[in-house]
Amino acid sequence: MKELSKTGSIDKSDVLITLYENEKGIEIELNSPSAFQFGRTIKEGIKTTLNNLGVEKMKVKVEDNGALDFTIKSRVETAYFRYTQEKIDWRKL
Repeated sequence: MKELSKTGSIDKSDVLITLYENEKGIEIELNSPSAFQFGRTIKEGIKTTLNNLGVEKMKVKVEDNGALDFTIKSRVETAYFRYTQEKIDWRKL
């Protein structure tokens, strides 16, 4: 599986997002100390962000260390835009 893009860190209150090629739709691998309590919410937020970007096939590895939802969203967007090298229309975000 080819790594496409990586952004973030494993520092406290941050998240490391790694994108991989995938043929099976959107898959999310979540490693987080709060996965039991917030795992579903984190995954739904990532799926929503990818759907808003028009992504249909992508594997996302998430190394969370207490990041807030807006941090996770921005890391996913950054990883995606680094991969695609698209010009960003900030008004749409």
